[in-house]
Parts: sequence; C-alpha cells; structure tokens
Amino acid sequence: MPSGPSMIREAEDRRRRRAAVAVGAVYLASNLTFFTLSLLRGEWVLAIVLAVLAVATGAVMVAARAGHTRLAGFVYAGTAIGAVMVAPIARGNPGYASFFMIVGVMLGAVILPARDALVVYVLGLFGEVVVLLTPVTQPALPTLGGVYAEGTLLYAVVGLIAVAMAASLKQLVDDLMKRDEEARVATQRAEELSRQLDHSQRMEALGRLAGGIAHDFNNLLTVMQSCSSLLAPQVASDGTAKQDLADLDDAVTRAASLTRQLLAFARRDVVPTEAVDVAALLARLSDLLRRLLGTRVTLELVLPEAPCHVMASASQIEQVVMNLVVNARDAMGGAGALTITLQRRDDTTCALLVRDSGPGLTDAVKARIFEPFFTTKGQGTGLGLSTVYGIVTRLGGAVRADSAPGQGTTFTVTMTLTEPPALVSARPTLASTSGALSILVVDDEPVLREQVVRMLTSAGHQARAVATAAEALADPALASTDVLVTDLQLGVEGADGVWLARRLLERRPSMRIVLVSGFTADPAATGPLIAQGARFIAKPFTAEVLLGAVSSRPATPQR
Repeated sequence: MPSGPSMIREAEDRRRRRAAVAVGAVYLASNLTFFTLSLLRGEWVLAIVLAVLAVATGAVMVAARAGHTRLAGFVYAGTAIGAVMVAPIARGNPGYASFFMIVGVMLGAVILPARDALVVYVLGLFGEVVVLLTPVTQPALPTLGGVYAEGTLLYAVVGLIAVAMAASLKQLVDDLMKRDEEARVATQRAEELSRQLDHSQRMEALGRLAGGIAHDFNNLLTVMQSCSSLLAPQVASDGTAKQDLADLDDAVTRAASLTRQLLAFARRDVVPTEAVDVAALLARLSDLLRRLLGTRVTLELVLPEAPCHVMASASQIEQVVMNLVVNARDAMGGAGALTITLQRRDDTTCALLVRDSGPGLTDAVKARIFEPFFTTKGQGTGLGLSTVYGIVTRLGGAVRADSAPGQGTTFTVTMTLTEPPALVSARPTLASTSGALSILVVDDEPVLREQVVRMLTSAGHQARAVATAAEALADPALASTDVLVTDLQLGVEGADGVWLARRLLERRPSMRIVLVSGFTADPAATGPLIAQGARFIAKPFTAEVLLGAVSSRPATPQR
C-alpha cells in the first residue's frame, strides 16, 4: 500500500494530467475558431497554420493523458509565444497575438510547476515586447485584438496571478506532504509508545506476581533454613543426618538464588550499592567464566586500562555477566568464540559488550528476548535475560541485543560511570555488644516468627514475637527493648515494617533496627533507615546472619 506522500504525489500527477487535457481542449477550440474565421476571410496561409496547430494540440492532449504533462505545458506555451512573435511579422498587425498569449501561456501555467511557469511567463513577456516593437504595416486590418496589442497589460497582470497560483499550489502540496509525514511519524510514535506501555504493564503485572511469589517462597525457605540451623548441633555426631542437612542447605541456597532472579526481574530486591570497578570485577571473574564456558568455547576479555566505576553492587554486576555468558554459551551449543569487551564511551558512560559466534537471532525473537519466561532453548526458566534487563534498568542503564541470522549476537549493556570511592585511612568496623538482648520480632507469618524467636533464644537473647505493627506499639516491654526485628511486609496497608521502625525510633532513638524481607515494594523507603544504622537481611537467612545483625551495628562514621 503506498504511503501518504506517494498518494499525494499521485493525486497531484492526476490533477496535472486532467488540467493538461482541459487546457488542450480550450486551446484546440480556440485554434478551430480562428481556423474557421480564417477560411471565411480567405486567409489560406493562416488557416493552414491553425490546422497544423490543431493537429499538434490533439497529439499533445494524448501525450498529456499518458503523463507527459510538462511537455504539454511547454508545447502550449511555446506555440502561443511563437504566435505572438510570428503573427505581427506575417500580417503586419499585432492584434492577432493577444488572444493566443492569454489562452496558451496562461493556461499552460496551470499545468506546469511554479518554476517552469515563471520561465514561460518571462518568455511570454519577451514575446509581448516583440509585438510592441513590430512596425504596423496594415493598420486598417480588422482583428479581434485591434491594431495594437492591448492584451500586453492584461497578460502581465494575469501572468503574475497564474505564476502565484502555481507557486501556491506547490506550497499546498508540499504542506500536505509534510503534514502527512508528520502524521505518519506521530502515528508510528504513538504505536511504539503503545507497545512500550503494553510491555511495561505486562512487566509490572508479572513483576508484582513474581514479587509476591518470591516473598511467600522466601518465608518458607527461611523456615527451612532456620530448622536446619537449629537441627545442626543436635545431629553433629550423625554423619548421615549431617549430610542430609547439608543437602537441604544446598537446596535452600539454590532455591534462594532462583528467587533472587525473580526479585531482580521484578525490581523488588534490596541490594546496597557502592562504586564497583567493573574492569577489576571482570578480571577476577575471568577464570570462573572460562570454567563455566567449558573447553570448547574460547573467551577473549578486552578491558580498558582505566577503571570503570558504576554505582551498583558487585553481586548485581556478576549476575548480569554470568547470565549473559550462560545465554551465549547455550546459543552457541557449547562451542564457539565469546568476546567480552568493556569500553569507556566518554566521561559519563561505559559499555559492556558480550559478543558470541552463535547462529544469531531473528527479528521476532529479538522483539521478545527480554520477556520473562521466554526461551528458545526448550528448557530452562527463561528468566536469565529478563533478570539482566531488570537489574540494568534498575541501575539506570540500558541493554539491547544486536543480531542477525548467521551473524552471531552482541548484547550491549550501557551504564553510567560514577566517581571512584575515596580512599580512607581505616575501614569502618562493627561495634559489637555482648550479653542478652531484649528483642521484639514482628512478622505476619506465624511459623517464621516463631522460628526466628527460637534462633534468638537459643543464642541466649530474650525474644518475643507479634504479628502486626499495632501489637508492637502496644507491647508492654517496649521501653526496655534493645532490638526490633521486623519484616517489611506486614500484610496491613499503611503499617508496614518501615512505618513501624520510624515510629519506634521516634520513641527510642537508641533502639537498633533489623529489617527483614524477601522483597520491598519501594526500595528507596529503606534508604533513610539504613543510613541511620539499620541493618537489612534478605530472606532466607541463617541463624548466624540473624545473630550477627541483632548483636552488632556499624560504628559511627568518622568525620
């Protein structure tokens, strides 16, 4: 189907063809009229000339219908101008020329483009000057134009109008084409925005689903992890049971890794960030990546001499690199060449390129490559690249895939550079406390909060648990509580863990806060609390991690 500009050009061409035929009909009628008058007056030479012009006009009309409109316009104008200059010389009276000039030249300007119409107009003025300068040898000869070319002034005025009309028509066509192009671009942009909105809404809906599943799943994993921690001392002498617990811990760890991928995709994980040197991190990962790729895949690592610091966590960058490398390995069928390049694009951005020698991607696959659960392998979760997309976009970067069938694939991750961390004379230490602590545990999962209490009491602390923020605020022993351990999601709108922690800190600024969650709907909400010294631990966690969080806190930063 032709585009808008093409349709406008076709419509303009049709208009010119119709105008050329109509002008030819008028021109032919005028020729036949003067041919008849010439016969009646016995002017045989003029009659023959007019007859030839009539035949030529008919031929030009046929050519105009075939699309030769520019030729038709110049022929009409040329014959009129010729008549202007020849008639005075042949008859000795300028009156014969005026009517031909107005009919031929003016109507020809309707057909021609504005620039050609201006050329014809100037040539016509030259013809009128010839008429005015031609000596009158037959002043008594009656003609339609009279003795003198009284049509010259009329020609000058009407000619300018015709040229202006041609220019206006051209401007109109250009404006229509421009507006049509703008409308087409706007339509494409609207369609693209609609696709992006639809994609964003689907990703958000899947993110909410993934986040909810991950939260509940992490609660169950935390119970498993705590049970394993509590059972470990009791089965220390039983080798078989000890191995079973080790297998359970390993399964929980792998399940937690999968859950973290879901959270990264949902962009609901809480990960402390710092200035990470991506070049140094890639250098440290090189041996691990070679083992991961296997002996049939060659790895080339191209790193810049200068460091590339980005604001992220090392685990996030590692996860991005590992997922891209695994995806490339699978795309190449376990054999091929992989190149990882880190580039400093300028002073503000860097780019990580992962290029494989695989079979490449079709446009249909590229359009869905970052969708969660989409895979072309026939196996796997389909979360690897969607996790990369979630992590990178959360860090304020961008990721794209460039590929074509048979030409391999290049994933480009663009990130914003940050200032390297300032060197300090001494690293902050943890100020630990000893002795039993009074700890309040708040969690809406009954089994989980009881397990947390067991882990704390088994370490000698005094722990108690409630389910909601309201119960925590009404706790009779709140005034003597040393530590608050609260889940971020308490299942009650307006009374989540962040809100509770803020209220308790207003009452007791010395209280320690330990935030626990499988995910948070608003990661930025925990920032101020963490800046004030709160600790965050992600589910699932071991007894050692929990005890370390409640019994220590960062020392006051040095000024």
